[in-house]
Amino acid sequence: MRRFYIENKHIINNTVVVKGEEARHIGRVLRLKRNDNILLFDREGNTYTGIIIDRKHEEVKVKVIDKKKRRLTNKTNVILCQAITKAKKMDFIVQKSTELGVCRIIPFFSSRCVPKWDSIKASNRVQHWQKIVTASVKQSGVREIPAVENILDFSDLIKKDFEGFLKLILWERESELSLKKIFTSKGIPSKILFVVGPEGGFSEDEIILAKEDGFVPVGLGNYILRAETVPIAVLTIISYENGELG
Repeated sequence: MRRFYIENKHIINNTVVVKGEEARHIGRVLRLKRNDNILLFDREGNTYTGIIIDRKHEEVKVKVIDKKKRRLTNKTNVILCQAITKAKKMDFIVQKSTELGVCRIIPFFSSRCVPKWDSIKASNRVQHWQKIVTASVKQSGVREIPAVENILDFSDLIKKDFEGFLKLILWERESELSLKKIFTSKGIPSKILFVVGPEGGFSEDEIILAKEDGFVPVGLGNYILRAETVPIAVLTIISYENGELG
């Protein structure tokens, strides 16, 4: 059964009003009608079974029959800090990272990022990525919806307080310390933050600055991967090591 996203504040006395794009999809695309069953979910990953009791053009009213609390919980809280890439690549990264269990996504500009946006376009892109995240959660399982945070500059990102997180920065020129060595020696920690550069990678100066703020440069072995492949590879490794994949 198809699932539709709702805001918790719209649930009043076991009745919820679905609005906006979700309501239009229910009515105009799927043509669901009164007395049809429907499955809803909220930002925390809770699911609601309900019956449509009224349908208008821009909203659908649903009677909630049953609620189930979130059943999927990540063993590791993973934050992806992703340098801005070209539009389609960034959309792909956001979508696939969500499917693979990322908990937060922090986009940022580094010195070699190709796109450069003003504040209005940057805000619009964040809203666009959040919609991709929500759509991805619909098909990838019942879990909390990851947040896409506002775009930062690299210098501001590395100064942020990520207390308790193992802070990694992926660098293709790091040949001594690999992700495998980190996880073999330390195991998979409960909190991991990893930083991925743009298509042109990080400059050596950026790596030096990151190290000064407690980030550990790591490589991925013998392969040099595209920017959009790196987060997928890292998240897949973490999920596999945690027994959540494979």
